[in-house]
Amino acid sequence: MLRGPNVDQMTAAPDSLTTPKLQPGMFGASFDVNKIPIRKPSFFQSGGLGEKILGGIGEFALRYSASQGDPYAMAVINSRLARQRDKLEWQRDQMKLMQQHQWHLDDRDFEANKPVIRNTSNEIVRVDPRTGSAQMLYKGSLPAEDYAQGLGFEAGSPEYNSAMQDYVLRANGPTAFQNNTDLEGVKQDNRVSLENTRQGNRVSLEGVRQQNRIGLRGVPTYADTHPRPGAGGNPTLGGVVAPILAKIRDGKPLSPSEQLAWNSYKSGRSHRGGLSMPNNPPSMVPGTPQLPVTVATPEQARMLPKGTYFKTPDGQVKVR
Repeated sequence: MLRGPNVDQMTAAPDSLTTPKLQPGMFGASFDVNKIPIRKPSFFQSGGLGEKILGGIGEFALRYSASQGDPYAMAVINSRLARQRDKLEWQRDQMKLMQQHQWHLDDRDFEANKPVIRNTSNEIVRVDPRTGSAQMLYKGSLPAEDYAQGLGFEAGSPEYNSAMQDYVLRANGPTAFQNNTDLEGVKQDNRVSLENTRQGNRVSLEGVRQQNRIGLRGVPTYADTHPRPGAGGNPTLGGVVAPILAKIRDGKPLSPSEQLAWNSYKSGRSHRGGLSMPNNPPSMVPGTPQLPVTVATPEQARMLPKGTYFKTPDGQVKVR
């Protein structure tokens, strides 16, 4: 059977299944529970008179046999005494363990509930772990306040507040910011002055360079003082056609010899096809000894490029 203070709560049915409580007088006159007679056990039942009488007789017989030297009776009594001693010793050990455990709990509770002293900034506070409350033990001035007071400023004055900000913000404080601003102004003035000096030097140096360029243009070059001699040998196709192409490009009229060379060059290109060679091989280029240019007057001969072979009206082959 369940016993204890919470038995009714543990065995109670849900609210939807609870039965109405009995009210006094609901089924007649009320009665006192303490006056209900208790049924006693019978003679030979557990706890009855017979059990007690038999137990007393058995104990008497055991002690009498042991007094007469009966070894079995003495062994039973010795075993009983040994169990009693072991039980007493076990109880003493249990009492010691319980006492040590209780001491351990007391030490733990003492350490857990001991007030804690904490140092927060310029304050010393005692905190009670049981209630969570804090008690101020000491409150000093802040380092920033000590700094401002050390400078001799009055508490609450603008100088005092500015000094506190300087201590906390360090390089970002108002005084440091003002010093940086003034220093930056001086640096900027120096930069502008230095840049003006540099620009003046650049302008002066560029003037000197320009004068040197103008003077250098009037000095004759190596090509001017050492003209390249004319190339010897037979004229090439490019040397004959290139001047003609330049005159055609510029819209200038061609001389008879140049017209003849141009017509021969065009006729050779018009008969080319695929990868075939031109009709006139390099040895048949106009102006070469194999194919001299025919001129009618000395003026036409003078207009030919140097090294060009030409044929006079009387059939003579000459070179320009």
